[in-house]
Amino acid sequence: MNKTIRKIVIAVIALITIVSVSGITPAQFTAGATAPTAQILAELQTQIRALMDKVAALQAQLNRGIPPTPTPTLIPVFNFTRTLALGSRGEDVRALQQFLNAQGFIITTAGPGSIRNESIRFGPRTRTALMRFQRANNISPANGIFNLVTRTRVMEIMALTPAPITPAPPANGIFEPTPRPAKWWDRLIPDIRTTLGQISLGVSIETSRSLSIKDEKDITGDGIPEALVDLGTGGAGATFISTLMRIENDKPVVAQFRQKDGKISSLTFSDGVAMMGGTNVIMLPDKNAIYSGSWRRGQLGDLAECSVEAYQWNSQTKNFDFNLNLSNEIRPEYCQMIKRYHITPISTPTTPASITSIRVPFIDVGASSGLGDRLRNDPDALRRAFETGEIVGCGDRIVYVTKEIPATTQPLNAIYRQLFATVGSIPFEGRQLINSIESHTTERSVANFSGAKPLRFVRAEIQGNVAMVYLEGNIFGVGTCHEPRVSAQIILAARQFPNILSVRTFLNGTEFSWERWMDQRG
Repeated sequence: MNKTIRKIVIAVIALITIVSVSGITPAQFTAGATAPTAQILAELQTQIRALMDKVAALQAQLNRGIPPTPTPTLIPVFNFTRTLALGSRGEDVRALQQFLNAQGFIITTAGPGSIRNESIRFGPRTRTALMRFQRANNISPANGIFNLVTRTRVMEIMALTPAPITPAPPANGIFEPTPRPAKWWDRLIPDIRTTLGQISLGVSIETSRSLSIKDEKDITGDGIPEALVDLGTGGAGATFISTLMRIENDKPVVAQFRQKDGKISSLTFSDGVAMMGGTNVIMLPDKNAIYSGSWRRGQLGDLAECSVEAYQWNSQTKNFDFNLNLSNEIRPEYCQMIKRYHITPISTPTTPASITSIRVPFIDVGASSGLGDRLRNDPDALRRAFETGEIVGCGDRIVYVTKEIPATTQPLNAIYRQLFATVGSIPFEGRQLINSIESHTTERSVANFSGAKPLRFVRAEIQGNVAMVYLEGNIFGVGTCHEPRVSAQIILAARQFPNILSVRTFLNGTEFSWERWMDQRG
């Protein structure tokens, strides 16, 4: 008799004996026995029936000549670090065999390589089982070589990814992003960093933060996902810089693009929002393409500019080629999406009543450091953070300080007068805020700029949903972090009112563009 069946029969006999010595017949299960005793005996009878059924099933297998299938060993996650092929030896081979057996890709039913008898030798049967696994997981070529793509997929299956948990709102009211599931490319981060360290992308890779995978999709149609790799934030804002990578010859490489002018090179993409516009990069598996979009608000809060550049995979040249027709096809839908999520419709302005207190915007230096990274998976929250001043410049934020004033029906003018008159730091809840505009408003502040005149507030007007701010003097660059602070104070002084959708600044009678000024400053 088979050993497994013998053990089960012994267990059945033991249970029957227990019932017999109890002196209680099956008829007494529901009559005459106490409730606890009846429950115990009923459970024993159920177990006996289950064991007898298993004996019958195993006996039927033996009658047909089929050996009982042993239970695969549960194995922990194994960190595979090398390519394995026919002839390889090592504990990583044993771990691979255990994985394949546990996943149902049985290497052999008996001897070395069988369940609970896995070996350190990579032989023909291991190769055959691995080929079956590769085909089942759309890994091409399914050649039985345990390469980078295959071992990444194996470790991905081995890993236990916790379900995303929505965090409770913290005391400051700002939600942390929901943890995302692990991505296919996450395990390739060390290889990615090595690859990026050997080339120049025209941007500096932030060594102070870990590289991360922004998105991954198969846009070449080969069954292996490509990845947008986040390289960090760009400049003083919260625009994120990424590049596209793919797998070639079992290694991650930076994708190449044939641009409008025919030149072939790698590209970096920006993705983020600011007060007046934004950029996006989106992967399109159904088109075997990737596109970048950019948009800008007009002075009236409308969509003034919206453009798309699409690149489609060319399997012959192994490049992504600029495709004008595809760009024109995508643009209407993209621009409609931008209007829906980022452009606020014009509303009827309200007339302010006489008020005696105003909120003046000052700079809390470094208060939002890292917030852009934490909100990057929530574009709407990131946009709101810019528009409300939660993110300004180099990790700073706007703080509104309440000031008591004589009663007025022109609060906007009162805010600007207070802003331009404030000198020195401003104590606020144990911290010291700064007024960046002060660097433009005194004779001392402009002494180092030949011919410059101090900046002076003239007046502010409201036309429809637009605030018109008139200034005199000079605006000059003081530093990379300082410039977005100045523009944010001017713009957000007016944007705090719900009926103000945009702000137009006039300097010495001519309209002044903060965005163009900062672009020219670099």
